[in-house]
Amino acid sequence: MKSLNFPKTSTPAFTLASPSFSLTPLSITPRPVTSLKRRLKKLKLNFKHLFDHKRKFNRKGASVDDIILAIDSEWTNPLKVLHNDILSYQWVVSKSGKRCSGIIYTRSGEKSDRIAFKKLVKVAIETARKKGIIDGWPENLICAAHFMRADLLHFSEAFTDIKTKVNGMRKTLVSLKGSYGIDYEEIAHKKLTSEDVTFHDKSRHKHTVNVKFYDTMLLAPAGKSLADIGKLVGQPKIDIQPPYSIERMDILLKENEPLFRQYAINDAYIACLHMERMIEFVKSIGLKTLPFTLGSIAVKALMQTLPDEYGKMFGFNEVEIEHWPEKKAKPLTKKVKRPIEGRAILEQLATNSYDGGDNRNFVFGPTEHNDWNDFDLPSCYTAISVGIRPLDYDAMYMTSDPEKFRDDTYGLARIKFSFPKNTRFPCLSVRTDNGLIFPLSGKTTATSKEIEVALSLGCKIEIIQGFIIPWIKGAPRVFENHMKWVRDNRNKYPKGSFEERLFKELGNGTYGKTAQGLRGKSSFDNVKGLFNKIPPSSITNPYYATYITGFARGLLGELLNSIPRHCTVISVTTDGFLTNATLADIDLNGPVANEFRQYYHTIDNDGGEILELKHKAKRLFAVKTRFQTTLELHPDFPPVEACASIKVPTGENKSEYALKLLMERFPGMKIDVKTLISNQEQFMTEADMVEVENPKKIGLEPDCKVQLCNPREAKISGKTHIVCDTKPFSTMEDANFYRIRFNRWRQSNCLKTLDDWHNWNEFFEASIGLKHCKNKVRLKKDEGTDGVLLRLFLRAYAQELLGLSRAMTYAGLSRWLTDNGYPTSPSQARGGINKELHLGLVRATDNTVKLLKLLLDQFPDFNYEPLFAPDCIDELHYLLGRN
Repeated sequence: MKSLNFPKTSTPAFTLASPSFSLTPLSITPRPVTSLKRRLKKLKLNFKHLFDHKRKFNRKGASVDDIILAIDSEWTNPLKVLHNDILSYQWVVSKSGKRCSGIIYTRSGEKSDRIAFKKLVKVAIETARKKGIIDGWPENLICAAHFMRADLLHFSEAFTDIKTKVNGMRKTLVSLKGSYGIDYEEIAHKKLTSEDVTFHDKSRHKHTVNVKFYDTMLLAPAGKSLADIGKLVGQPKIDIQPPYSIERMDILLKENEPLFRQYAINDAYIACLHMERMIEFVKSIGLKTLPFTLGSIAVKALMQTLPDEYGKMFGFNEVEIEHWPEKKAKPLTKKVKRPIEGRAILEQLATNSYDGGDNRNFVFGPTEHNDWNDFDLPSCYTAISVGIRPLDYDAMYMTSDPEKFRDDTYGLARIKFSFPKNTRFPCLSVRTDNGLIFPLSGKTTATSKEIEVALSLGCKIEIIQGFIIPWIKGAPRVFENHMKWVRDNRNKYPKGSFEERLFKELGNGTYGKTAQGLRGKSSFDNVKGLFNKIPPSSITNPYYATYITGFARGLLGELLNSIPRHCTVISVTTDGFLTNATLADIDLNGPVANEFRQYYHTIDNDGGEILELKHKAKRLFAVKTRFQTTLELHPDFPPVEACASIKVPTGENKSEYALKLLMERFPGMKIDVKTLISNQEQFMTEADMVEVENPKKIGLEPDCKVQLCNPREAKISGKTHIVCDTKPFSTMEDANFYRIRFNRWRQSNCLKTLDDWHNWNEFFEASIGLKHCKNKVRLKKDEGTDGVLLRLFLRAYAQELLGLSRAMTYAGLSRWLTDNGYPTSPSQARGGINKELHLGLVRATDNTVKLLKLLLDQFPDFNYEPLFAPDCIDELHYLLGRN
């Protein structure tokens, strides 16, 4: 790669000279090693930090009084290779509100001209000391960056040193075991996991700085970019205007170095200000150290509202165990947390009942013009958690009475259920590999709130195994004080402000920590090169996590089923739903809704009603779960823009882009998607943070969590598109059968028109007809019900069965069928003589009726009824008479 040319008129902020080291060769005569410390001291080599590091090494976050070093890097990659051309490293040092900054340009984009991380630390500290920002050489340092993986691995020692000191977390990096330093015992076992940053100053004095890495992305509200954080902290990200672009920062550097410098350092400033605000935030809530994630901050804040022995509230006992380390002269004891016996008994059932949110889409296609309301349950999981009290595991008992699961009861059960056939929104979920399905009947594990709502809808429930675990009488509510504190503080700040968003995340993060580790999710360990399961948190409790999500699903089921049948529900997503019903149409006084209101008003007396209107639109296009987009805006509300996993290109209007994809889609459609290289791939290939552009197949068809019905067409900007209502599946067998065949059909088809619907319906009906013949008759590609009827007719004709006789030659029969629109070869007609004639496989559809009428005109004695499924005979006669 050719060296990059940088402007000769611009002077780099700092010129780095390679430090020179001159050590006198050691001369050690052979003799017994009696004391390593004494020998090292005698040789006048200061390795004291190796021995003392164990004392200061810990898993905790950095002190809130530590100095902040925010870093960032700029690069370009015009050839789209795995290694970037690094243009500069920029930094900001902050201490007690005083800051200084700098930028270090590279000589070229070659990897050999990258700098070591310790050099940047040295330059930053020396500059901060010179400008009076800090006094002396710090012992500890907070290194911060937004999306740390993008910047930290651009240093020269990234894949020889740094990758073994930091761990992957949510696709980024944080300090391994809390800090970046050397543990002498780890060195002795040849397993280097951390290292101090050690360097010499200008006077050749040695300094060791303990650095802890923080990714500010993990301390930001979910989904917020650096630009979003800049707005929140009052330091907006600088926009690069044409003819320049962030993809070619090398051109900007060459032609406008002052703007490049301003843009580059500003990004580091945003990360620095974010860390300052976070430090002030954790100070304000009484923490002395800064955890690495918002979830950890939430747990720390929760602990301050709980008694010292909080473990019993979560079903843990602290026990002492004795162990004898291999190199120790005596056994040692340590305290560990173990689930109490009662909790352990039903833990698997509680985990099985933890099913996440209710996410379903009930309409496919463009809606009619109306007022579509996007309602949301405010502080849903936060409020529900207020109902949790410590469980009396020792008092649990079994019951087969569904009525025991009503009211304020903690219950879990394996059940069989059957809703009335006219139930619009069944509220009992069955977990599948493709998410939750809510059939009319089946088997599942359920919580007390789901059972209570199901009973109110007339559902018949048989308890296979049911357990009631009483709340401990008189015990304080586990999360009440914490959630009240969260809500009170949210209300103190303007909606959408930095602090308000943080407190919202603390509330949601607390729930998230109760469920951490329950589903066996994994993250990539860049040290070992393997995926490891995410461990439970200190407050993980499947009973509490299951209670929260089960309550939410039950509450939504109660609200949805109270909506009048003349109103339409488009979708439901975790804690809200889209509908043309108004608040006056929805019954907000059901038993579960009233209980939720009690908990919600416990944390917010002035919280108002339990449904809030978030968005509104005049017309929508609904596709599938988490994919609804606005066709016509409401003048007073922001649009509904849920586009699932579709990444909208920069500068594109989200709704317009989604609609264009929907209207122009075709089978197997792919779009070029730019994504950042994964944590795993980056470490395995030792690549830089690069964008990987790959064609991605996009799913813009229904996800079949419910069954499509009532097809019709609607106009969109002069074009037409199909619209379908839906209905719940009767059983899980029906759901799986439908989904598998629709996924197969859509591989070569799209559901855009009524012709597409008829094509799909023919394929599906034909599949139903062949369902019970044990694969002896299989559907051919693009074959429908008429194709099945034709094949069976040819067999009956060749074998002279069902009232047929071979009045025509095979050649004549094939010509007659072909001339009438059913291409058939003589060999196909002749081949039926050796094939088994299966009965009861054909479904009654318009296509089969059309072919049947043609066959009856030519063969009036044809006894067709045995070929049709018995449950279709009445419909068949109706269709024959209608046509």
